[in-house]
Amino acid sequence: TGLGFLELVTDDNIIALADPNDMDGDGISGVPNWIELPGFISPRPGAISKNGKYIHRFGKKAAAYNLLHQTVNAYNQDIGITSIFAPSDVYSGLDTDPEVSNKTIHDVVFYLQTLKAPIPRRQTNPEVIKGKELFIQTGCESCHRQTLKTGPSSIEPLSNKTFHPYT
Repeated sequence: TGLGFLELVTDDNIIALADPNDMDGDGISGVPNWIELPGFISPRPGAISKNGKYIHRFGKKAAAYNLLHQTVNAYNQDIGITSIFAPSDVYSGLDTDPEVSNKTIHDVVFYLQTLKAPIPRRQTNPEVIKGKELFIQTGCESCHRQTLKTGPSSIEPLSNKTFHPYT
């Protein structure tokens, strides 16, 4: 849940959170994953390019740019279903007719974009409070931010919202 919110965190914000040389000395040297876009993906408004590459943020090692890219990869690589975006059968390597429609892909993307952000449970529970304190004290929050903000979106309920992903 909350993937639509993560999709809308601006590149500027991600770059500001990066610390490739561990300048703050906390032992964390996180960096964005810059990769070329596949042909069926257009850069989001305000996206930052570095030598023709863009910040990816979903999937293993942040290999997918946005939820369309992640959904296409999941259909193709996880369950072996081809689409117009990824026509190559993952098992045979041969191109096949699309097994899922563009409409279905886009419907799944919209569904993923509009799932609410996770709601913290039992916030007053002493064990939960202790866990949160430990999370911060051990430095997990250096990478796995408690609070982020989305940029603008055509989906108004997601636009410029503060959320708490503990990424």
